[in-house]
Amino acid sequence: MNTTLNTLTAHKLLVEREKMLEVFHLVEENENTASLLDPAKKQATLQAMQEKLNELKKTERQ
Repeated sequence: MNTTLNTLTAHKLLVEREKMLEVFHLVEENENTASLLDPAKKQATLQAMQEKLNELKKTERQ
């Protein structure tokens, strides 16, 4: 039961992450979750998300 719960939780987190990336237009809507597992793409996505977050924080302060 615990393994099933962990698997479902991990899947839910991956789906939510993919939705967030789509909202910020960091991945195409038809790109699947497997591409998120590529370390180079994952690092580039993380960098893009950090830059977007910094922009949002900067805008909010003004």
